[in-house]
Amino acid sequence: MSRLTRLEVFVRVVDSGSFTAAANQLEMSKSAVSQHILKLEEELNARLLNRTTRKIHLTEAGNIFYERSARILDEIADAENAVHSLHQNPRGTLRVVCPTVFGLRHLGPLLPVFNLEYPDLKLDITLTDRAVDMLEEGYDLQVNTGRHQDTSLIQRFVSPCKYVLCATPSYLKEYGTPTQVEDLERHNCLLLSDTNSWYFEKDGKGISVPVSGQLKVNNADVLRHALLGGMGIALLPTFVLGPDVKTGVVTPILTEYAPEPGSDVHVIYPENRHLSLKVRLFVEFLQKHFGEVPYWDEYL
Repeated sequence: MSRLTRLEVFVRVVDSGSFTAAANQLEMSKSAVSQHILKLEEELNARLLNRTTRKIHLTEAGNIFYERSARILDEIADAENAVHSLHQNPRGTLRVVCPTVFGLRHLGPLLPVFNLEYPDLKLDITLTDRAVDMLEEGYDLQVNTGRHQDTSLIQRFVSPCKYVLCATPSYLKEYGTPTQVEDLERHNCLLLSDTNSWYFEKDGKGISVPVSGQLKVNNADVLRHALLGGMGIALLPTFVLGPDVKTGVVTPILTEYAPEPGSDVHVIYPENRHLSLKVRLFVEFLQKHFGEVPYWDEYL
């Protein structure tokens, strides 16, 4: 066992919060992880971790050793990145988690382009709409289109996220076009799960409108299909509806009212993870292809 390996195992256990998660991320057995930690404590003649059935906690000595160890590993990563960046040729595996709809519509089509630019880098992409624990599950970064409250994560802007209120021409012909947001209470509003109100702004004033309808669903693409079928009115991100608005399949309504802005498209990565070359290049790639005026907003 090398001292450097023991440092890496110790830092990974602390970052992930468990021996099991660290073992999965390092692709070694849980018993091997335990042996590394025990050997390290034996060499230092100090207890670094207090273990309970559910969690681990750093001792005072462990906290000091963790800070120094993490810094050492970052310095090593810096040195390696300095060499690799000479050729901009990242290697290894980049693990990315992304919301399903955004991944299918926008991230997926770009992956072959990214692969052509960086053919030695493997991509491990997970599309999911559930909340993920990046440290526990070993992701390098997350593409995020919603709000997040975890201050331990670093957030970098990729692209704006706007919303548009729409209906099909056939729906508006049959049920009439709303002229003020209060009219929405009398229409069949197609909703994302856990939505009971829509928020708008006009002349500097915020307006909350209670909405209801015949459909609630936790997937924006399913909601879009209901919208395109003339089922009702929907408020969705432009990265979902942009092409439909551009071709006239759906009609924006109440455009004098500004929907509450989205939280923008960001990438998120753990604060205590070194921003490796592979992560930095992927972030810059997304910023380049989406940017301040993304292609899905060309109709605006």
